[in-house]
Amino acid sequence: MRNYLESERASIYQDALGFVKIKTQNSDYPFLAIPTFCIYSIEQSLDLEWYPINLITSTKKSKKVQKKDSSL
Repeated sequence: MRNYLESERASIYQDALGFVKIKTQNSDYPFLAIPTFCIYSIEQSLDLEWYPINLITSTKKSKKVQKKDSSL
């Protein structure tokens, strides 16, 4: 299974990226910056306890900036 995931990881990510682009096309997400390739390892992706904390922090900051901009 691991070998399959490693060999298909890029394709799986591209499919997911395409889905996100379709779903966010008409939405106002100026802070959404999605890498064109998967930046996380297989181990990180499969670890249920791991989550990229920098994504949580940057999303919260972006939402705060967005709220400030809308109040101007």
